[in-house]
Amino acid sequence: MKQYMWGILGVVFLLSGCGLNKKMFAGDSTGQWERATLIQDQFGSQLKIVRQNNEVWLIEAKTYCFWTKRYVNAEIWFLWGPVECKVKNDAGEVCEFWTKGKEEP
Repeated sequence: MKQYMWGILGVVFLLSGCGLNKKMFAGDSTGQWERATLIQDQFGSQLKIVRQNNEVWLIEAKTYCFWTKRYVNAEIWFLWGPVECKVKNDAGEVCEFWTKGKEEP
């Protein structure tokens, strides 16, 4: 019975995110908008973003983002997160995206 309880506590611990390796995202801070360049737009659903540190990220829209096609090869505002992120234009329009992964430039 005691082993069963420890097993359940271990699963709860892992599922709550307490076991995540914080070094995975070292150097990245969420909650800060940064300037980034939008280099590819797949009909407002998938974007490629070049961050200030020259990392290229593929992000996928939670809902269709109609204005991004006008900003290809231009700077936008980017709020990075390991799971989800946001993009914003200078007019203040914001779209939410899922963070799909880092790509080689």
